[in-house]
Amino acid sequence: MKILYVNVIECNAGWGAEVFVDKGFRNLGHTTHCIDYRKHRDKLHSLFSELPEYDVFLLQRGDYFPIDLIESVRVPRFFWASELVSRCRDQDRLLSSGLFDHIFFRTKRCIETAVSHGWVKRDRCSILLSGFDETIHRMNSDIKRDIDILFVGSITPRRKILLEKLQSNFNVTIANAFGRELVQLFNRSKIVLNIHAEDHEDTETRVFETLGCGSFLLTERLSEENPFTCEHLVEFETFDELCDKVKYYLDHTKERDTIAMRGYAEALARHTYTHRAEEIIRAMSTYLPKLNQQNENQITIGKKPSRQLWNGSMLGMLYNESGNVTHDAEEFHRAVQHMFLHSDSSNCTENNYTPKRSNGNEIIYYIPRWLFPNNIGDSILSASLISPIKKRFPDKTLPVVCDDFLSQIYETNPHVHKVRGPYFDEINDPNYWQQSIQKQRDFISIWPDWHPGLFDLLRQDNNLNQMINASDKNIIICNYLFQNNFHPLDTIDTLPKLYLTNDDIKMAKECMNECTSRYKVCIVVSERRPSEKRVGCSPLRYSEKSWRRFVERLKILLGDVTVFEVGNPINYHIGDYYISHTQHILEFAAVLNEMDIGVLSDGGVHHIFNAIDKKYVLFQAYECNAPEFYLMQANGTFDPSLHQECRFQCHLFSRIMNTEDRSKKCNHACYELDPRKLAEFTVHKLLEKE
Repeated sequence: MKILYVNVIECNAGWGAEVFVDKGFRNLGHTTHCIDYRKHRDKLHSLFSELPEYDVFLLQRGDYFPIDLIESVRVPRFFWASELVSRCRDQDRLLSSGLFDHIFFRTKRCIETAVSHGWVKRDRCSILLSGFDETIHRMNSDIKRDIDILFVGSITPRRKILLEKLQSNFNVTIANAFGRELVQLFNRSKIVLNIHAEDHEDTETRVFETLGCGSFLLTERLSEENPFTCEHLVEFETFDELCDKVKYYLDHTKERDTIAMRGYAEALARHTYTHRAEEIIRAMSTYLPKLNQQNENQITIGKKPSRQLWNGSMLGMLYNESGNVTHDAEEFHRAVQHMFLHSDSSNCTENNYTPKRSNGNEIIYYIPRWLFPNNIGDSILSASLISPIKKRFPDKTLPVVCDDFLSQIYETNPHVHKVRGPYFDEINDPNYWQQSIQKQRDFISIWPDWHPGLFDLLRQDNNLNQMINASDKNIIICNYLFQNNFHPLDTIDTLPKLYLTNDDIKMAKECMNECTSRYKVCIVVSERRPSEKRVGCSPLRYSEKSWRRFVERLKILLGDVTVFEVGNPINYHIGDYYISHTQHILEFAAVLNEMDIGVLSDGGVHHIFNAIDKKYVLFQAYECNAPEFYLMQANGTFDPSLHQECRFQCHLFSRIMNTEDRSKKCNHACYELDPRKLAEFTVHKLLEKE
């Protein structure tokens, strides 16, 4: 989905909700075009006259935003009234304009106010709570909790009265902080205090940020839409009750920590800003016909709660020194789906972020996927190094450090000892990661850029052809191997592997219950990348018209065949069934495992076919790259006769061979393969081993 997102993202750079929600949209695979209406207020009309194509319009906050610009929008319009209606009256003109298809409010009381004024209809409203960014608001149990009580926020008259009274009895630290400073303060605090700014109940952003840092929250009674319970935080209503609970929880550390951990688990599982972006997308989809046709031809996967990667430093406090699970940890286990063990106190030195082994018995594999978070292909291919690492270090255990999404690849891998998330500091020194691949070191890591020596190697002798014809590697795997001092062409057993669970396989078979056709063919209908400069062409890598002609020809040739369409959050109704978007690699892979063959124009999904040992046809339809560089001959195939020879004059090939890159002069004929011939080639590959 393409979203025109109007907000104050530049004014609030680095800390505003719009920053994190925008990142959430992009993490979910959507495209955003953001305009900061405050910073560019004097040229909004000019900016709106030069907009790229978009599917929906989302305005957040919107103080003094021109009504006529909203009227000019010809797609579904959404308004995020992110402030309390009773407190922020400049929203009234927008709420009463009647120009929005749907409005997101902070509280139920806000909705009641707007409905009672006749501004909106109840069925066009929903609540959108605050959240937190899990890559910033993180727990760090290595920090000593040396602050008894912390309050962070602006000092309104109401807050001033309560805080001054509280300071007469307790040590209260008052601060106004954001970003890293705020996270540091949360992690230093035994109790974080939340007090409403005015006499209006609310569930403030601070609630989610505090729990996201694993801190104990003592809060004034929250509004009725508060998603947390007394298991996750503690509420008070009177000043005397506040004092009693402060004293109690300062004295009862174990109980305080247990509540904090439960709150942390709940926040991480359901209340990040990526979760909020998902809620917005679900609401938007009901107003877009193509997104709302969820009928008998749609298969929905990824119904399970999001798999969470738990920071190892958090788990350290749940295990005793002998490594046995404590009673408290057993109770905590019931509340979470996956726990990843980590006994090290830290994997960073104090003054730099050089990763190091905690002892001589393990070799750590660092995968900084947070630097290329939306690339499924590179993510899957990171698993290609597991077997070479184990062969190089046969006597060492292999822990993996990666992000939440990528953890799914490794949590079922029998060769991986444990999985943990990166520590906060490990994320924030990209210079170290980039430099580390160019020298010997005692850990393994990959970097999302080409090693400077790889192309030199490939242009020597017959090395390029050897790579192209390899059954278990492609140019990306060779790059990862080269980065870690493996010879990319001599190293064997580098085919990435996904290990499906019985639950995933069962789920996939249940999805396919109604499909009784002899053949199941998966087509990956992918959108173009932002870097592709094809003016006036289809938004898809392979045009919708060509895909339809391909499916028509395929059905004529095979007869009893069902075609499954995947790859986009938008259902183009090209296939017989549409497999909806999912954030769970193993579930997605299990469904693809039910197919007989896949057909796709790269897009990374073909690496899932490699990892589950499934046949696929790869063809070139974007970015002037030769498909030979990206498939692996063990499962993948393509027909050179369908492609233009000019693919060997473009992009990577030109870099390898030190020739002129002709991609900018290309007429792009190579993008549009003959769909009938593609169908015939697919059928040939499908039937050749029957």
